[in-house]
Amino acid sequence: MLLFFHDSLSSYFQAWKHNQANYDQSVEFIALMNILEARREGKIIVLGSETVLQSIIDIPFLLEIHKSICRNIKFHLTELMGLMSKIKFYVELIAPDHIDEKTDDNVIVLPIKHFHIMDRLTRPVLICENYNDCRFYECCGRYYAAHNQLQMISVSFNRCQGGGQNTVPVVKEFIERRKEFFLCIIDSDKCNPYACYSGPAKKISKMTASMNGKIFIISARYVENLFSFRQIQSSLRREIAFNERVERLGQIYNLDIGEYRYYLDIKKNGLTCHPERCHDEHLARWNTDFISKLKAANLLTCQHDTCTSDKNACNQKILNGFNDKLLAHCVDFLSTLSDEELQETIVGTKVDCLWREIGELVFAFGCHGHSIAS
Repeated sequence: MLLFFHDSLSSYFQAWKHNQANYDQSVEFIALMNILEARREGKIIVLGSETVLQSIIDIPFLLEIHKSICRNIKFHLTELMGLMSKIKFYVELIAPDHIDEKTDDNVIVLPIKHFHIMDRLTRPVLICENYNDCRFYECCGRYYAAHNQLQMISVSFNRCQGGGQNTVPVVKEFIERRKEFFLCIIDSDKCNPYACYSGPAKKISKMTASMNGKIFIISARYVENLFSFRQIQSSLRREIAFNERVERLGQIYNLDIGEYRYYLDIKKNGLTCHPERCHDEHLARWNTDFISKLKAANLLTCQHDTCTSDKNACNQKILNGFNDKLLAHCVDFLSTLSDEELQETIVGTKVDCLWREIGELVFAFGCHGHSIAS
């Protein structure tokens, strides 16, 4: 997590030089020491203008070890300030009497005294529906870092798996206790781009986490929809049972289906086509258009093993689902790749945009510096 000292702190710290008795036991001073100590241990990244950093160094009652940490931050300031243009999400620390006028949802503005409790500077938490979701989103963070030449910055989280609907009370608890920072990323469970959120996203989307975290709902039905076909094909190449399924998915992905490609149920039930059963106007129109494209590509053959009708006439089961194995296999495969190899598997502008959007958030929340020798 990146913490940025706002310029309002410069004059505030300068006042400390003349009145030690009022400040050396204040919650603001304790918070400042906690922040510098957390930076020394490599838990966070700390930035600010040279003026603010110098005002900290000039505090007469600040321990020399903390002054040396601030000098180190100031020494590396030029190379690290480039981070501000690469990540939108960070924490801005302000003086007690400063009135914030920011309207940017990507910046958490907090009075510096917020960190007088050291536990608020622990490693951030990544909340997802399961363990492999967490692993995948960390992979998105690695992709974003490599794409922006930021591999020198470390990214790490404490992982927290909610587990379906249990994700809702987990997120609620983190919001209410306002302790460690957290990033929650979950599936939209939407059956098409125009549908309302479903599943855990329906309740979590109504929560507000402005003080200590962010909730992000992906622009896809499931996390599995975020994989490129090349990634799916490579990760399942040794799974003979999935060969026909993979080949058929590739044929479907080659159709001109736009945004709907990210809302196909390739995970649980597979793809079915029942336009007459659709009560949603957009979905009904989509199904009609989808079926016409499947028919033109000779892909209307039912894939259901127990189909009793003429398979060439049945349009019930267009693709069998891959179940949870798809996510596990893909994440295992991606974890074996180098940064360069990972970038080569991202095929398609839209897939690249989705990965970078998620990756930027993951990188911003999980980034931290290296420890500074005492």
